[in-house]
Amino acid sequence: GGYCQAGAFQPEPCPLGTYLNSTGQSSKVGCLPCTPGFYCGQTSSAGPSGPCTAGYYCSGNAEVPTQFITPNGSYTGTAASAPIL
Repeated sequence: GGYCQAGAFQPEPCPLGTYLNSTGQSSKVGCLPCTPGFYCGQTSSAGPSGPCTAGYYCSGNAEVPTQFITPNGSYTGTAASAPIL
């Protein structure tokens, strides 16, 4: 969930909306964008925090489970990455 720059005494956390599930990273470039349909609401996470809430969708890099509200005339279930007409 974090990376260590050269000479660091402790790891730096990946920013909200990202995660890191591998070791040996030396910069935040290794932090992966949160998977569409899921959110990454914590720093230093090894994976997504959970699925996005029904009635909302997450297109990627989501920090909360309610990234975008589903527009009128569309629907979304849990872990939706886009609304469906």
